[in-house]
Amino acid sequence: GRRIDNKEGDWWQMPQGGVDEGEDLKVAALRELGEETGARPEHVTILKAMDEPIRYDLPEELIGKLWGGKYRGQEQVWYFARFTAPEFTDQPGFDVEEGRHPVVEQLLDEVLAAVLADNPKATIVAGATDVGLWVTKFMRDISPAVFIGHLMKGVEVRDGEIRLGAGVTYSEAAPLIAEHIPAALDYWLRIGGWQVRNMGTVGANIANGSPIGDTPPLLIALGARIVLRKGDVRREVALQDFFIDYGKQDRAPGEFVEQVIIPIPQNAMVAAYKISKRRDSDITAVAAGFCLSVENGTITEARVAFGGMAATPKRAARAEAALTGQPFAAESFEAAARAVADDFTPLSDWRASAEYRSAVAANLFRRFWLEQSEPDLPVRLKYAVGE
Repeated sequence: GRRIDNKEGDWWQMPQGGVDEGEDLKVAALRELGEETGARPEHVTILKAMDEPIRYDLPEELIGKLWGGKYRGQEQVWYFARFTAPEFTDQPGFDVEEGRHPVVEQLLDEVLAAVLADNPKATIVAGATDVGLWVTKFMRDISPAVFIGHLMKGVEVRDGEIRLGAGVTYSEAAPLIAEHIPAALDYWLRIGGWQVRNMGTVGANIANGSPIGDTPPLLIALGARIVLRKGDVRREVALQDFFIDYGKQDRAPGEFVEQVIIPIPQNAMVAAYKISKRRDSDITAVAAGFCLSVENGTITEARVAFGGMAATPKRAARAEAALTGQPFAAESFEAAARAVADDFTPLSDWRASAEYRSAVAANLFRRFWLEQSEPDLPVRLKYAVGE
């Protein structure tokens, strides 16, 4: 069994094979729990058992690596138990004196919302590519922590949109980006290194709210939305409206990002740029996402968003206004390059100076024009000089 801490009791799981034919699930749960903890029937109450077992559908190539293939083809039954004897509540994982549980272990999607509603101050940990540094570099106490790296993995393409569960990693999303938004694939593959892309998740990159997160500028330019959930209540928010201020997002206690919805651009010009000191495995100094629609030589819609230029990922409203309704011409993009200076007041830090960031933001409009107007023009330096 595996316990999931909750103030009303604990969620446990057991293999479906642990239930005898015709045996009542609660009876099987009581027996299995006794074998796990030594608790007698009078020590515990089984409050609930899921009628339908949950199957772990892991990729075949992973099954042999995880647990030596132990759970191949097995289904898991979840049940909710409350201990009634103190000797079984004071166990590793509990901090009885402080009244809190340092770790809330891995959950199923069906349980996550309830646990977070009961633990609204919990730290949600997916790939730990950022949260891990809070602990190792800053010695922060992140308890209680809810580990969700295996949850919200749904991927769907329908009605002209890509729908990603918040737990989908960058690597898992990459094939969809390649197929439906190919112009952004190079940018997508520059998120961290391959290790980070295999662990980091799209939803956590958004929920973390960093002004230099890699996915928000591109996704805002594409008009992405997110689904926020608390308990059984869901609401949809435009991604550009999710970021309120530095370290502040439109997310209530106990609410979490459940899904990311990305419109697939139709007949639009799309580009995304990441400026950093190293090409790979580096943190962004400036990031930008562009999505422009052009009809009969006129820019009918312009969505441009930047990261690293303000306290939050943000659209360049004045630059967009300088483009919208104007001819698709170099002069229009020069006007936007001038206007973007009024959109942002960047800061200087060890990654880049404010002056450099402002110059880069302006130049990215020129770069977008050159790439879109003359696709064969060698704008990008693919190899270092001399290679």
